[in-house]
Amino acid sequence: MDLFCVPSGESYLTLRDAIPLIVQVISSVGIIVAVWLGFKVNVKAMETSLRANIEQTSQQIRSSRVSTNRQEWINSLRLKIAEFVQVAIQIGEQVNQSENNMNSREQTQAFLRQKEALVPAEHRLLLEIELMLNPEKPLHNDLLGKLKDIKDHHRDIEYGRGRVTAALNAAKTLLKQEWERVKDGV
Repeated sequence: MDLFCVPSGESYLTLRDAIPLIVQVISSVGIIVAVWLGFKVNVKAMETSLRANIEQTSQQIRSSRVSTNRQEWINSLRLKIAEFVQVAIQIGEQVNQSENNMNSREQTQAFLRQKEALVPAEHRLLLEIELMLNPEKPLHNDLLGKLKDIKDHHRDIEYGRGRVTAALNAAKTLLKQEWERVKDGV
């Protein structure tokens, strides 16, 4: 009993004959929808993964740049501290030699010329170091205080040597802490 018939050229297509065709069309549509949904899900997953990779790469680049800059800062600070200590020791030695050997006007003038050449360098180096340090960090303030103490006590060689040792120890502690931050990528 085929009540529904569709004309198909010379013959008629019955509903019974159309059901497999309808099933195939529905199956094909289902497959197309499933593929399309799978594609959308994969695209979304790839976008999420790509965003995460971009963020991770950006973070690594920032971290690398910060570490590089921090390493340059450490090297520069180390050199400036060494140069400052060297100049301060030279001034201290000259002050002590001059106090013991100021027999002539020529020796006094020679001492003053040497001191005049070194004091501005010492002052400039101390200012450069101060500008490199963070006044909100205790280790930075400790180091700066010890360097200023060296500058203010050139006459007393024994006291000066102790101050130099204390300043160098403070510098080592600070530089080690900063180096650890470089290694950690912070």
